[in-house]
Amino acid sequence: MLARSRAVTLSALAHQDVPFDRVVEEAAPPRTPGVTPFVQVAVVVQNTPEAPGRLDEHVRIEPVPVPPTTAAFDLSFQLWPEADGTMTGFAEYSTELFDRPTVEGVVTALERVLLAGAADPGRPVSALSLVADPLILTGPAVDPRGAADVPIAELIARQAARTPGRPAFRLAGAGDRTITYAELDHRARCLAGRLRERGIGPEDVVGVCLTPGLTLPVALVAVLYAGAAYLPLDPAHPAGRRARLAADAGARAVIADDADWLPEGVDLVRPTAGPPAGEAAAADPDGTAGEITAADPDGAACVIYTSGSTGRPKGVVITGRSLVNRLAWMREAVPFRAGEASCQKTPISFVDSLWELLGPLLGGMTTVVLSPEAGRDPHALVDELARHGVSRVLVVPSLLRVLLRTVPGLGERLADLTTWVSSGEPLTRDVARLFAERLPGRALLNLYGSSEAWDSLCPDGGPAVQEPPSGMSAGVPVGRPIAGVRAVVLDDRLRPVPRGMPGELHIGGRCLARGYLGRPGMTAERFLPDPQAPGERLYRTGDLARIRADGQVELLGRADRQVKVRGARVEPGEIEAVLGELPGVREAAVVAVPSEDGVRLAAHVVAPGVRDDLRRALARRLPAHLVPERVLLRDALPRTATGKIDRRALLLDGRGRDQRPSSAGEPMTALERRIAAVWAEELGREVGAHDDFFDVGGHSLLAPVLVGKLAAELSVELPLSWLFEHPTVHAMSTSPQVTGGIHE
Repeated sequence: MLARSRAVTLSALAHQDVPFDRVVEEAAPPRTPGVTPFVQVAVVVQNTPEAPGRLDEHVRIEPVPVPPTTAAFDLSFQLWPEADGTMTGFAEYSTELFDRPTVEGVVTALERVLLAGAADPGRPVSALSLVADPLILTGPAVDPRGAADVPIAELIARQAARTPGRPAFRLAGAGDRTITYAELDHRARCLAGRLRERGIGPEDVVGVCLTPGLTLPVALVAVLYAGAAYLPLDPAHPAGRRARLAADAGARAVIADDADWLPEGVDLVRPTAGPPAGEAAAADPDGTAGEITAADPDGAACVIYTSGSTGRPKGVVITGRSLVNRLAWMREAVPFRAGEASCQKTPISFVDSLWELLGPLLGGMTTVVLSPEAGRDPHALVDELARHGVSRVLVVPSLLRVLLRTVPGLGERLADLTTWVSSGEPLTRDVARLFAERLPGRALLNLYGSSEAWDSLCPDGGPAVQEPPSGMSAGVPVGRPIAGVRAVVLDDRLRPVPRGMPGELHIGGRCLARGYLGRPGMTAERFLPDPQAPGERLYRTGDLARIRADGQVELLGRADRQVKVRGARVEPGEIEAVLGELPGVREAAVVAVPSEDGVRLAAHVVAPGVRDDLRRALARRLPAHLVPERVLLRDALPRTATGKIDRRALLLDGRGRDQRPSSAGEPMTALERRIAAVWAEELGREVGAHDDFFDVGGHSLLAPVLVGKLAAELSVELPLSWLFEHPTVHAMSTSPQVTGGIHE
């Protein structure tokens, strides 16, 4: 090997005077704008003898440094030996790609590797560490006697005793019905007693399948009062999926209004209100039926199912300690004020719904349960937030973008709403800037986390509209660990990387879930022993990140295929697995196509002769956020040189026959063509006169944008409900709102 290396090096040195531009010209490599050809990083060692200081007695030669104005490479190092045997040099870098602290970290790492290699020449290069001390970010310490170590059921009961007459939940809509803390506590104790009669207790799983309302929080608190683990089952999801999740979780019972879909062996518990407090006391003189089951803070408190890369959803077991730590931190970071109101709007299958349902309870606040209409219509959402004086709300950035772009006078209408919490997907700089422009003086909390490590990072001080260096990322920093949490960025060998360098983000501390229910292998793969803290664990997030010079974490993308679609975590592999089970489907690949409002899913399918609507077939098996907006039929899927599906090629070309072509021909009238053009611009595809908006890629967040653009295009007033009543191009063109407002 040494001989070969010598021969190659001497051959190269024989041509060292050939200019680099000539090499590029002769080789003619593929050119990409913004990337230097052949190499992006260079190390140059100037170890040839220096030129003489004089040519003769009249001419002296002196080096004159000429500061460069452009970088020849993305990053380069110039080194030369000194007389004492040391090396001196400098680094040159592209300021569009790197900042000074990052390059200083690279230089320090290079110096450390060179010194370590010289000190121990027999050591493998892979064993050399880039950092002397691991760069571990830690959140504030947690008082071991504080609320985070008290069972959540006990904390809720204490608050109910302090504020018995205060409204705990208010149902927005007809009559604005409420339930007080005392009523919530009483009804939950009664329901918990019925669960205990079935032998349900700690470590048992109880499903809750109820629509948002006053009964849902009662059921959730009742499960916690019984010491069991709460399993949210969204009534909007297909019945078959709900049954599979209940069976996979080993649920002992499900609190629901109907039992048609329940798997065999799972009891139905109907959420009856129970007797009034006086009658309950008379029937239970010793008070044992209303007791709260003592629960271990490290016991299972909740099971949240997320999309699974293998095609099978996985249940994340959240402990009571993790749950309370997150809720207690939020109360301390952004304290509630007297008379303040929160709201519940997130589907119960999402982990953030736990904050909406339980967080305000620990502070004695009132939570407004928003109507289903508010979940579909941003204007209805704003109306209800304003009418009930809601002061804080949790939104995904894609919804925040729609609100900022489509609702006029947002700041004035929501004068009471001072705290906005962004969670569920990356917050982009353009949304952060728009928020600062439209809602000056309001707080925007950019939270980072997942079901496995729920909301574990947050920028300093809350409001997080900060600019990362140009070219580094389109996102806003996700900050530092919250109380009781630590974070570290590791390379692919699980070694800490220097500040500013990319790696995979790992999270540890009180925020961690126990693992995946019934999946010990997957738990061991994702929850690793912490080498810096014996007996502790680190969760591999799959997020690529770096630690900035200011100590905040900045996300750089994913190390796997997982994506976020309107706040929902999506593993394309799960969709591909379900597609593969459909009759006639030979092969399928799902890709996430970037768009202005996040990403859109597209399925490329090889299914010769299949005429069934594959998208509708998926909708019968999967939740709406997992159903691709487009299904493209192909004769074959592109392959890489190694025979794997070339997903990058699918993402770039987008070719394929749409399985839902124009359902009744092309738009005929001039008005239909104008409306169809707006549809095509927003959906990224051509549509037919009778295509249904929600069948060709439309969704709830895109609906208000489309309506707004159509109103501007046609110069008419159009409510969002108009789209639901007229979901096709033809129906829109013939609707009274349009025909009565314009002349073709």
